[in-house]
Amino acid sequence: MGLHNPVMPGPTGTSRFQTATCGRSVTLFAAIVTLAGYLHRMRSGAGQAIDVCAQECFLALLGSSLPFYTHAGIKTTRLGIRPIAPWMAVECADSKLYVACIEENQWRGLLKLLGDPEWGRDEIFKDRVTRAKHIDALRPLLEDLTRRWTVGELYHEAQKLRLPVAPLNWMADVFGNEQLRSRDFFAPIPNGDPRGREIIGPGAPYKFSTMRWALRRRAPHLGEHNREGQ
Repeated sequence: MGLHNPVMPGPTGTSRFQTATCGRSVTLFAAIVTLAGYLHRMRSGAGQAIDVCAQECFLALLGSSLPFYTHAGIKTTRLGIRPIAPWMAVECADSKLYVACIEENQWRGLLKLLGDPEWGRDEIFKDRVTRAKHIDALRPLLEDLTRRWTVGELYHEAQKLRLPVAPLNWMADVFGNEQLRSRDFFAPIPNGDPRGREIIGPGAPYKFSTMRWALRRRAPHLGEHNREGQ
């Protein structure tokens, strides 16, 4: 439950990175509930114990998997086959676009954007559950149309129709993102490099109207503050 260890294909090969997804999720939930407890104390004057369960935090991130099972008897799987469709990455002319047009008005809007193909009215694509059951037929038909667009073109046109799609970016795409750069999201990270080489990393994902945020010091070297902590 705790370790997310994907392999990322790239132009020069593959790379692997690890991140403790469960730990990060629990930390986020703990921060939120701590703020809620603090607000309660400010209003009531009374403190309280807070119990955060890691398993429950992670289960809360499963989204619709539990309601699908309890209400519809649909068992979700990790094998890449979703119970509703289209909810997947599709190929475009230059990269991939993530499509989550699972509501019927979204599905109709996507078909209209792609030229209103006749197959979109076939019985096997009549609703989201049926489309998922016939995903092997849906995917090549859909990608035959999306491959005629670049990711940027299809993404922005879909935005105009309020369709839930998103580009699957490489890090180079993220670093060059116009929105992130307009918000000055990227920031130099102090690193103490004797050659003065600069490392650019993610900054704060929020802005205050009066307070300023900045990275003022580098991370400590291994064992650097051991004596100070004794």
